[in-house]
Amino acid sequence: MRSPTRGSLLLALLLASACGTLPGRGRVAPLGRHAGIRNVRATGEGPVAGPIAAAAGPALAEAAGLTSEAGEPAFRLEIRILEARSVLTGSRSDTVDLVGRMVDHSRSGRLIVEGLLALPDGTLVGRSRWGAPGAPPGQEAALHERAGRELGRQLGLRVGHARTRFVARDTGDERILLSPSELTLRPGHLLVSNDELLLFRMAMGLSDRVQLQLWLGGFPVPGAIGGAVPAGGLIAGGAGGLAIFGFFDLGLKVKILDEQAKLPGVALAYDLLDLFGAGIGGGGVAFLGNGVAGAGFVAVGGANMQFNLFTLTVGKHFGPRRRTHLVAGAYLLDNHHLLPQSFSFRSACGAGGLGAPGVGGGVDVCAGDDRVIERIPVQLLPFFAAEQRVGQRWSFATELLPRAPFRDTMLTTGLRLQIGPGSGKGLMGPEAFRLRLGFALLWVWAQDADTGEGGKILPLPWLSLGVHLQSGS
Repeated sequence: MRSPTRGSLLLALLLASACGTLPGRGRVAPLGRHAGIRNVRATGEGPVAGPIAAAAGPALAEAAGLTSEAGEPAFRLEIRILEARSVLTGSRSDTVDLVGRMVDHSRSGRLIVEGLLALPDGTLVGRSRWGAPGAPPGQEAALHERAGRELGRQLGLRVGHARTRFVARDTGDERILLSPSELTLRPGHLLVSNDELLLFRMAMGLSDRVQLQLWLGGFPVPGAIGGAVPAGGLIAGGAGGLAIFGFFDLGLKVKILDEQAKLPGVALAYDLLDLFGAGIGGGGVAFLGNGVAGAGFVAVGGANMQFNLFTLTVGKHFGPRRRTHLVAGAYLLDNHHLLPQSFSFRSACGAGGLGAPGVGGGVDVCAGDDRVIERIPVQLLPFFAAEQRVGQRWSFATELLPRAPFRDTMLTTGLRLQIGPGSGKGLMGPEAFRLRLGFALLWVWAQDADTGEGGKILPLPWLSLGVHLQSGS
């Protein structure tokens, strides 16, 4: 297999990073339901918080398109001082740093400020922090004015953005279980996960609307029970053993429409997908699709095959707290390869004769069919998903991948758990580090291995472990 060129990878990064991101650290809840609030009032107690609040209020109002004039209803911005040390404290306290140099902490200073944004009823809806070295005596006023101006602006940008949103974001909500959602990772957020100990995935939020994603590793297809398993939209079946794909996927996902009060959110994605090195234990490999008599296709010889995968995803949240998430979408799988491809295809048959790929103990080229298919015809593969959040850490989900014939349809049921500092505190909990555990059962129809008739529904377990890091806003 040949990997995509370094130039194409750099181009993808440059195109994605062209979209701007919000500066600084902070979070603001969706404020779409509070469009009637047009004022903001900033308060702070003491000789430090008071001047900072006086500068922060107008800066927040200007960045968010609000007004800082007296009036109700109004957002309430409270300024809190977390640390305030001026340079030159008058006492000396030396320590030795890591390279053996003496450091005089009496000559260092620090100012750390936190802004808390609340609704008129006191409900906390936003938080942001600002920090800088302390100022020498006599120059504190300029530092306080700067702190208020910059903190107010970075929080105001988020408020302005949040006024168009109706759904609170959650860690790792860019996916349900195996299928994508219409959301993208937020800028500065990185997710690294592993499925089934073989397949690694990395996703990174490059801007508020663009996400870069990479899949790499092995992808197991348990063919002994005629299973069909999805990955990145590709639906594959193996038989007569365990078929394993070498799996490489590089893609961009773009959120093109934010969810509104009555309108769903919409996202589009493109993935360059390359599969290579299939087959362990005598397992055949076939691809579900509209082949001859609906039988799909079986790969013949070669080392790798490459696909273009386009994904359209539409999602909407429901309920008083928007905890029910419904998603519908479709994969468009195209085999007009950009990378060299050495596989060809023929119509596939199962153990009992002409049938779905992956049934029973064998997937073979259909008897009497000598036609070689250079590429698989374009496949349109719909999917549906639903997720229900329970508290801040747990969510339950189900996914449906309908196929024709119906026996190729797959149902997924599972749950996810998030663990990490502040994971039970919702919006205001820190997101610097989270673990995401996922467990699912993939319910498939397995026909009799000898006759190709009858059969029963069997579950395939699917395990996933993800590490979510926040390195920016």
